[in-house]
Amino acid sequence: MKKKQKVITVKNYALGENGKKRFWNPKDIRTVVFACFILLMVAGAVIAVPHIFAKTDAGEQAETASGTQAEPTASPAAAPTETQVAGCPDYLKPFLEANFNTVGYIKIDDTEIDYPVLQTSNNDYYMTHNFNGEEDRAGAIFMDFRCDINDFSKTRNIILYGHRMRDGSQFKGLVQYEDAEFFRNHQTIRFDTINGPLTWEVFAVFETTTDDYYIETEFPYDDMWVTFLESYYEKSMVHVFTNFHPNDIVLTLSTCGVKEDQRVVVMAKLVQ
Repeated sequence: MKKKQKVITVKNYALGENGKKRFWNPKDIRTVVFACFILLMVAGAVIAVPHIFAKTDAGEQAETASGTQAEPTASPAAAPTETQVAGCPDYLKPFLEANFNTVGYIKIDDTEIDYPVLQTSNNDYYMTHNFNGEEDRAGAIFMDFRCDINDFSKTRNIILYGHRMRDGSQFKGLVQYEDAEFFRNHQTIRFDTINGPLTWEVFAVFETTTDDYYIETEFPYDDMWVTFLESYYEKSMVHVFTNFHPNDIVLTLSTCGVKEDQRVVVMAKLVQ
């Protein structure tokens, strides 16, 4: 009687021990394919993750410091140079002497906003520490660490952060710009730096969320900068006439909104 041959529809084999042909079980093939798929997914994640998180949302970092992070510290600031001391407005000198992290002073009439402005190497420390370096839930008014107090043209967007305190302190006063009458009567604000007095003119106020990257500081092309300014001018809750130019320097004031992910933002152009 003739012996039936085993029919193999797919010749999946490799050389086994002693060079003999060894057939692979279809289950083995599926296992290998699945393993390759997992390896590809892992490799893709390793490549993608750094790019996803490379652009840190400094605004979210500044406004919602994570409790799982190490305790933030203020980097030691160098003593001011003779040139800085000479150019510093007299009223600012005591603040500079008391805290070398002082970079300026902001005041907006008819609000509680009347504070020295600090800056350190991160956007976390002054979220929870006051001017004297003491732990304080009200924090301090501070400048984004990416901005250069000695050369505003490097970022063009000069960003200040402050909490929205229920007692009206810190940056709570920014919400008053949502009232058209207040806006038009308080367009001129003062943000002096240790390099000298400066005047700014408010052109926009808007509410947004942490997904909106209004705290961008990199504008490699002039048209990108102008487009950026025009987009927020159009978002403003109150409209006043203004023009934008590539050499404009803008002050962006940011505070929390009513909800955790909301922000209230006021923007002003440097006029002198």
